[in-house]
Amino acid sequence: MRSPKGNAYGSFFTDENQTFDVVVVDENGKPIKRDNLEVKVYKVEWRWWWNSSYDDLASYVSSSYHRPYMSLKVNTNANGKANFNIKIPDNDRGRYLIRISDPVSGHATGRTAYFYKNWWQKAPSSDKEAAKMLVFSADKENYNVGEVAKVTFASGSEGRALVSIENGTEVLDYNWVKTNKGETTVDIPITKEMAPNVFVNISLLQPHAITANDLPIRLYGVIPIMVENPSTKLYPELQMPETLKPEQSFEVKVSEKNNKPMTYTIAMVEEGLLDLTRFKTPNAWMNFTSVKLWA
Repeated sequence: MRSPKGNAYGSFFTDENQTFDVVVVDENGKPIKRDNLEVKVYKVEWRWWWNSSYDDLASYVSSSYHRPYMSLKVNTNANGKANFNIKIPDNDRGRYLIRISDPVSGHATGRTAYFYKNWWQKAPSSDKEAAKMLVFSADKENYNVGEVAKVTFASGSEGRALVSIENGTEVLDYNWVKTNKGETTVDIPITKEMAPNVFVNISLLQPHAITANDLPIRLYGVIPIMVENPSTKLYPELQMPETLKPEQSFEVKVSEKNNKPMTYTIAMVEEGLLDLTRFKTPNAWMNFTSVKLWA
């Protein structure tokens, strides 16, 4: 199964059709036509921190008290390919298990996926606290160091907003802003300290005796901003023979495209062994610059 491209946060938008691709192959890797592939989508309940450190999803789907959120069947064409759509309503946002099984061979595959529109926004609720939530947005989802993020929120003309830029461990910067009637835009210069992401936290305060609107005296909200620092990327280059022969020495030249200093490891593994384990070359930059969660 191949998933569609998600949004910047790795999840899929609700209230939209998300197309998943399927391919069926035989033991030799040749595509085959197969009818009645079973697709089941389960809504997975959130796991608390005191639960097991891993999810036993095989046991989850076999439990009699967990019924699929949706079920359907698909047929592959002569090339062994098919696709299906999943559309999760926004009021059912959350974490889902998508499982596909072949009734003929018994083989199954699956993945977990998150469906949200704006995961940082509070879902509609009758909770009185929801009225205090300040909804705002940035002009882009991703920024490079050196750019300026423009954050816009609805406001009155007599208020003050405390804009705080925070990562998972500390407050990087904060500023008091006088609001404008109708809408206020705040410019936030993107610095290298903000990579790989920061949270923009805004507390909007209105005068006690304000009568121009019926909003609470204090509103607050937070959104994430993804930041990429191009200077942290390395582009290693190798010069070596295209083919190697047993018991024969060879020379490898290692360099960096932009002549940056780097530490490297050379590993040689037979390609067939990697195929057996479906090894995927890790993205070192992503692993070292992963998203910092809210502390």
